[in-house]
Amino acid sequence: MTLWLFFIIIHAAAAVTNFTVGLTILSPKRVKQHKELMYLFLASLAVVILCMIGAVVSRWNDDSILERVVFSCLIGLALYMMYRALHAQKLLQHLGPDTTYIDDVGFILISLFNGFTVVALIDLKVPGWAVGVGVVVATLLGAKLLALQKRKLTH
Repeated sequence: MTLWLFFIIIHAAAAVTNFTVGLTILSPKRVKQHKELMYLFLASLAVVILCMIGAVVSRWNDDSILERVVFSCLIGLALYMMYRALHAQKLLQHLGPDTTYIDDVGFILISLFNGFTVVALIDLKVPGWAVGVGVVVATLLGAKLLALQKRKLTH
């Protein structure tokens, strides 16, 4: 097994874990009762990011300039996702009836869902334009589901 493949396998497992925990913490009641869920959310996201960086670095010399730019941008997005996760944790520490932390968690969930969508469509060897459409559909679907969850919690 190559180092790149090792990082990708751990990255994918951590992303699925992070997504699952993220869905779980969309319930303020559940996350207040089980504070360890937020720590698992942060830890699994950290593993996602570290393994992505490891995978990118392990093949850096083999990648084209375009691939290096794309992967660098994805690392930037991943770091922003961690910022949003830490912001959600901070909001949760002071949570009353407010559910604003859900926007941060939702951003991460939509980003991960987009990643899953892109990987699946590329593996299916669909044309580039279809991958783009898939990302737009995944984003719109995620935003709609997140809005429904917030409405459910506030009414």
